[in-house]
Amino acid sequence: MDRARAHAERDLVKPPRRPVQTVIALVLAIVVVTVILLGFSAFLASVQRALHVMDEQEKTQVEQKKIEVAQSKTREPMPAYVVPPADTPRDPPPP
Repeated sequence: MDRARAHAERDLVKPPRRPVQTVIALVLAIVVVTVILLGFSAFLASVQRALHVMDEQEKTQVEQKKIEVAQSKTREPMPAYVVPPADTPRDPPPP
Protein backbone atom coordinates (compact mmCIF):
# COMPACT_ATOMS: atom_id res chain seq x y z
CA MET A 1 0.00 0.00 0.00
CA ASP A 2 2.84 2.37 0.81
CA ARG A 3 4.40 1.56 -2.50
CA ALA A 4 1.19 2.50 -4.39
CA ARG A 5 0.94 5.75 -2.42
CA ALA A 6 4.53 6.65 -3.26
CA HIS A 7 3.97 6.01 -6.95
CA ALA A 8 0.79 8.11 -6.90
CA GLU A 9 2.64 10.99 -5.26
CA ARG A 10 5.46 10.71 -7.77
CA ASP A 11 2.97 10.81 -10.66
CA LEU A 12 1.56 14.12 -9.43
CA VAL A 13 4.97 15.78 -9.33
CA LYS A 14 5.98 17.12 -12.73
CA PRO A 15 9.55 16.49 -13.83
CA PRO A 16 11.72 19.57 -14.35
CA ARG A 17 11.60 21.03 -17.82
CA ARG A 18 14.68 20.94 -19.98
CA PRO A 19 15.09 24.40 -21.52
CA VAL A 20 17.66 23.24 -24.07
CA GLN A 21 15.34 20.54 -25.38
CA THR A 22 12.46 23.04 -25.62
CA VAL A 23 14.58 25.57 -27.50
CA ILE A 24 15.86 22.93 -29.94
CA ALA A 25 12.31 21.70 -30.58
CA LEU A 26 11.09 25.26 -31.16
CA VAL A 27 13.94 26.03 -33.57
CA LEU A 28 13.36 22.81 -35.52
CA ALA A 29 9.64 23.54 -35.76
CA ILE A 30 10.33 27.02 -37.11
CA VAL A 31 12.83 25.63 -39.63
CA VAL A 32 10.35 23.01 -40.86
CA VAL A 33 7.57 25.59 -41.27
CA THR A 34 9.93 27.98 -43.08
CA VAL A 35 11.10 25.27 -45.50
CA ILE A 36 7.52 24.27 -46.27
CA LEU A 37 6.45 27.89 -46.84
CA LEU A 38 9.45 28.63 -49.07
CA GLY A 39 8.78 25.49 -51.09
CA PHE A 40 5.14 26.46 -51.53
CA SER A 41 6.16 29.97 -52.54
CA ALA A 42 8.62 28.62 -55.11
CA PHE A 43 5.93 26.30 -56.48
CA LEU A 44 3.45 29.17 -56.88
CA ALA A 45 6.11 31.32 -58.56
CA SER A 46 6.88 28.58 -61.08
CA VAL A 47 3.17 28.11 -61.82
CA GLN A 48 2.80 31.85 -62.42
CA ARG A 49 5.79 31.82 -64.78
CA ALA A 50 4.33 28.85 -66.66
CA LEU A 51 0.95 30.57 -67.00
CA HIS A 52 2.65 33.74 -68.24
CA VAL A 53 4.54 31.76 -70.90
CA MET A 54 1.35 29.97 -71.94
CA ASP A 55 -0.48 33.31 -72.28
CA GLU A 56 2.30 34.71 -74.46
CA GLN A 57 2.22 31.62 -76.69
CA GLU A 58 -1.55 31.89 -77.02
CA LYS A 59 -1.28 35.57 -77.98
CA THR A 60 1.34 34.82 -80.64
CA GLN A 61 -0.81 32.00 -82.03
CA VAL A 62 -3.84 34.30 -82.23
CA GLU A 63 -1.75 36.98 -83.95
CA GLN A 64 -0.36 34.46 -86.44
CA LYS A 65 -3.87 33.20 -87.15
CA LYS A 66 -5.06 36.77 -87.80
CA ILE A 67 -2.12 37.34 -90.16
CA GLU A 68 -2.85 34.09 -92.02
CA VAL A 69 -6.54 34.99 -92.37
CA ALA A 70 -5.66 38.47 -93.61
CA GLN A 71 -3.18 37.06 -96.13
CA SER A 72 -5.66 34.46 -97.37
CA LYS A 73 -8.31 37.14 -97.83
CA THR A 74 -5.98 39.24 -99.94
CA ARG A 75 -4.91 36.28 -102.09
CA GLU A 76 -8.25 34.68 -102.87
CA PRO A 77 -11.08 37.02 -103.84
CA MET A 78 -14.52 36.08 -102.62
CA PRO A 79 -16.98 35.52 -105.49
CA ALA A 80 -20.11 37.65 -105.56
CA TYR A 81 -22.23 34.72 -106.71
CA VAL A 82 -21.83 31.01 -107.37
CA VAL A 83 -22.54 29.54 -110.80
CA PRO A 84 -24.09 26.08 -110.60
CA PRO A 85 -22.38 23.33 -112.58
CA ALA A 86 -23.71 22.79 -116.10
CA ASP A 87 -24.67 19.13 -115.67
CA THR A 88 -27.24 19.71 -112.88
CA PRO A 89 -30.74 20.86 -113.91
CA ARG A 90 -31.87 24.24 -112.72
CA ASP A 91 -35.50 23.38 -112.04
CA PRO A 92 -36.71 20.00 -110.85
CA PRO A 93 -38.80 18.09 -113.43
CA PRO A 94 -42.57 18.34 -113.06
CA PRO A 95 -44.26 15.42 -111.27
